[in-house]
Amino acid sequence: SQSRPQHNPSSSHTFTMNNKIFVGRLAWKTTRDTLANYFSKYGHVTDVRVVADRATGRSKGFGFVTFAEPAAASQAVSSQNHEVDGRNIVVNPANDRPPAPGMSNEPRE
Repeated sequence: SQSRPQHNPSSSHTFTMNNKIFVGRLAWKTTRDTLANYFSKYGHVTDVRVVADRATGRSKGFGFVTFAEPAAASQAVSSQNHEVDGRNIVVNPANDRPPAPGMSNEPRE
């Protein structure tokens, strides 16, 4: 019988780690390539988004990094003192955005 990793929903974390992380406090000059290069030390990066203001095109100072494996995202989140472009950045698990109030999927009566 093969040994496969078991999913343990009662792990020490209260959230289910997916493969996407939130990165905040980015320098204005930080680019997708800069983030991809920095986070590649944790694992294969499949996507990077730096969120920009639609009107100005300027970075809003945060973004998202997606890894091929949830373990890489977990390792990036648990590591301390991330510094990119001379700034200490914030790294957290990316939460799936909850539905906006009144935007429930429940059918109306």
